[in-house]
Amino acid sequence: MPSPRTRLGVGVVNGILYAVGGSCCGPSGHPLGTVEAYDPTTNTWTAKASMPTPRYNLAVGVANQILYAVGGHGGPSGESYVNMVEAYDPARNVWTTKTPLPENRNFVGLGSVNGILYAVGGVKLVSSGPDFPPCGFGLCFKFVDDPITYAFKPLP
Repeated sequence: MPSPRTRLGVGVVNGILYAVGGSCCGPSGHPLGTVEAYDPTTNTWTAKASMPTPRYNLAVGVANQILYAVGGHGGPSGESYVNMVEAYDPARNVWTTKTPLPENRNFVGLGSVNGILYAVGGVKLVSSGPDFPPCGFGLCFKFVDDPITYAFKPLP
């Protein structure tokens, strides 16, 4: 990978691995918006359009050949947990901002089942510091791929 980093997200679309965001240069490094694609058939990395909101500890998932970057730590000034949801279309090399998560989340889990994304758990920031929900009682959202809202909706 050309850009050294940690705490990044990774997703695969059409056999290409995408390394998204992360942080640079040690534990106190700044959030990155860097996106690089690895093609295992040619053993090459290619720079792609940068993620609009640089961040690390984000979740990356794929649904319907679109790569999603969800939550993490960063924001416009790199200062806090974020609720950002951004979608990357590899065919067009373009990012689109989607409706954000209802809450800021760092270390959120993200998975896809039958083209539907699910954001689960994570850490939210409260006035007294990070709040780690008890196991099994974390935040659960389903990304409803509605052409009007494209929003995460709470699950039971």
